[in-house]
Amino acid sequence: MDYRIREMEKDEYPLLKNFLYEAIYIPEGEKIPDKSIVNLSELQNIIKILAVLKMILHLQQM
Repeated sequence: MDYRIREMEKDEYPLLKNFLYEAIYIPEGEKIPDKSIVNLSELQNIIKILAVLKMILHLQQM
């Protein structure tokens, strides 16, 4: 397979919530959560932490 890594376009940012939802582990036999689960404060905090890490990595590359 060929892969290409690139910067995200701003119009692709809404896809991140879908990616986050798809990444949630759901044990076999458990009820699938509603997509609104990505709006929980716990998950939003993770998103904020990842954004800060991205900023730090970007600054280190300068």
